[in-house]
Parts: sequence; C-alpha cells; structure tokens
Amino acid sequence: MLYRLWHQVFPFYRHDLDPFVVKFNDQIGIRWYSLAYIAGFLMIYGVLFKAVRRRRIPNADYERLEEACLYLIASVIIGGRLGYYVLNQPKQLLTWHGWAELPQVWHGGMAFFGAAVAVFLFEYYFCRANKVGFWHGADRIMWVMAYALGFGRVANFINGELYGVPTNGHWGVYFPVAAIDLVNGQNVPRHPEQLYAALTHFILGCFILWLLRRKPRTRFERMPGFTLFYFLGGYGIGRFLTDFWRQEHIWVGPINGGQALSLAMVVVAVLLARVRFHRIATRGTPLDWYPEEGHDAELPLECHAFIDEVQAKRRAEESRRGEERAQRRGKSRRR
Repeated sequence: MLYRLWHQVFPFYRHDLDPFVVKFNDQIGIRWYSLAYIAGFLMIYGVLFKAVRRRRIPNADYERLEEACLYLIASVIIGGRLGYYVLNQPKQLLTWHGWAELPQVWHGGMAFFGAAVAVFLFEYYFCRANKVGFWHGADRIMWVMAYALGFGRVANFINGELYGVPTNGHWGVYFPVAAIDLVNGQNVPRHPEQLYAALTHFILGCFILWLLRRKPRTRFERMPGFTLFYFLGGYGIGRFLTDFWRQEHIWVGPINGGQALSLAMVVVAVLLARVRFHRIATRGTPLDWYPEEGHDAELPLECHAFIDEVQAKRRAEESRRGEERAQRRGKSRRR
C-alpha cells in the first residue's frame, strides 16, 4: 500500500533528455557526449602545457607536446572504436562493412579498455622514441582522465545508453532505448548505472589529486608514474562494483565481461607497479625519482639534457642560416 502510494506521489522518472546540445538536422549536431571528449582533451592539453612551460616533464617542449596530444586523440578514437567491436561485435571485423564502420564515430560505440591499451602503447612508444618523460606526463593527467570519464558517463545518461538492470527503487528510470531488454514484454524502471559509474570516477579523480598533494610522501609516491597505477586499479575496482547494476549481455561465469576485464586491469596495475618500483629501486639513479618535494618540484637540469642539446643545435643552425642569408644579401648589394 505504501509502495503504491509513494509511486503515485513520486512516479518513476521517464528519460526524455535530448543528446544534442545544438541540432542542425535529425542526425547532425553537437552532442553532449562529444563535449565530454572535447573538454577532456582541452583540459589535458592545458595541464601538460603548464607542465612543459615550467619544465616539469623531462625533455618535453611545445612541439613534442602537440605531437603527443595528436597521438592521444587518435589513439583514444582508434582504440575505443576497435575495442568496442572486438568486445561487442567481433564478427563485424570479418567484413569490409565492419571495418568501414570503424571511423563513423557518430554512430556510437566506444570501449574504455580498447582506448586505454591504445593510449598506453602509442604514447609510451612516442615518448621513448623522443626521450620524453612518459611517466612524469602520466602523473599530470591521470586526475583529468578520471574527471573526463565521469563527465562521459553523465553524457551516457543523457544519451539514455549503458543503462542498468531493472529496479523497484524510486530512483529507477524508464529508458526508451531499453525496449530491447523488455521484462515480460514491458519496459521497466532501471538503475541509472551511468550516474553510479560517474560518481566513482569523480571520487577517483579527487583521490588522485589528494595523492599528488599530500605530505609526507611515501617512497612509492616519489616514483614517476605512480598515479597511473592508482588510476588503473581504482578504475578497475569502481567499474567492477558498479557493473553489478549494469545491464550486460556478455558473461564470464558469474560475472559479466566488463567485470572480468576490470579485475584483469587491477591485476595488471598491481604487477606493473611492483615491476616498475623494483626496477627503479634496484637499478635506478636519483634522476629516476621525483625530488623530495614531490612531482611539482623543479627537476634537475640533467633531466632536460637531451632537449637542451636539440634546441642548442637548432639555434646554432638557425644562426648559421641567418648569417648565410645576410652574406648573400651583402653580396647582391655590392653587385
């Protein structure tokens, strides 16, 4: 009786949000989901730009920063799209039509796990090839990544996608697109799992910021890249928990596919953290650690030796060319 009375006063919310911020026609416009990506990329660029200007990333300059950001954008899109099809529609990749669908991002379908692998591989290779401090840069942006993922989940809610399992709770939401998952032929209220996931991402971002600022610091927190492992482990734990309320169609025993990948991510984060810490502790030099003051302290000049040498050669070459142009102009005037 009380349950029926409650829902007469406070009925279930029926999702009717428009995924477009600005719509040019029925299919083309600016979506909230795209704004989450754009805001995330701009925040990452801004944070890295400030770090490069203050020389807090070894051997980084503005030219390499722009190249790294282009790699980031490309790897997120390519890895996210490819990961989505590998995990959800692998048979599509056996056809030409499936591969032609990959660049059509406006049709939707991105997978975090695919994007994470692609970003790590692309950026690590780029930084190694250019002697840029990959781990230092990662510590700068992990909290931004967490917040960007949180806003992405809010955008998923606005889109009405990635909804949760049925619920009788008064916070349940009727999602129109859930018509493909009817219960006894009816669309039923579901957990707004997108918002649960967004909350875990925002908490993770706050936690990483706290780690970066807290004092005194542990020896592990003086290792460049330590927030990357916290991010991977924290995301995996949060995703594993919230996926209990997520509507899934792929199962691995008693848990769904997302939870299985989340547990694997936690294990990988722990193993990589142990391997990297042991390697630096046993084979590293003082330059391989952050200063006692933390990640925002000034780095030794030796950390920028490569880029300083490159810039010195570039200035010398520009000076030589300038002198040659001046000599040619002088000769032409005498004639």
